[in-house]
Amino acid sequence: MTLPTFFLALPGGVLIEHVDKRKAIIFLQTIMMLDTFALAILALSGFIQIWHIVITSLILGIATAFEITARQAMLIELVGRESLPNAIALQSTAFNMSRVLGPALAAPALLLFSTNGEGWIFLLNGISFVAIITSLFLCEPVTSHQCCHAPAQCWLNYRKAPSIFSRIRLWGCWSSLRPYWEFSLSLLFNNSQ
Repeated sequence: MTLPTFFLALPGGVLIEHVDKRKAIIFLQTIMMLDTFALAILALSGFIQIWHIVITSLILGIATAFEITARQAMLIELVGRESLPNAIALQSTAFNMSRVLGPALAAPALLLFSTNGEGWIFLLNGISFVAIITSLFLCEPVTSHQCCHAPAQCWLNYRKAPSIFSRIRLWGCWSSLRPYWEFSLSLLFNNSQ
């Protein structure tokens, strides 16, 4: 799951800037939910094999690479510039709490489901996506924010760039002009592990 995220997060960010972020996150969360349900069905039926786990992990990793960038880019649209620092802190707290609480709650659940416990955990995880997808349908962006305070020339060159690689290079040019982006990028790469 980490390898696709490592290779696809930057190109994913470039692609996500050209679509409706909320719709993209809903689509990607749905893919992740279906992937988890497939894993649950395979585990509950007893037909699961190693290659099933590899394929579902690859699908989850690819979807996660795009979803992380879309979610972080959509954050300013949801809360606006004034509340952005609090929203980033809240998102990081929720992310890290889920990394601790998920396994802590799964362990007792494995004891409750003595046979095919992993399948039931995957099923519960798939059901949890329903709450996320529902909340995404209900939320409305505060602002339709494209790229804030980008130097005009870099932004015009970025929009006219013919390939994804030239857009990544121009994005690097633009981010080097904004020193505070170094801190934001370090948070992104530390938070996505």
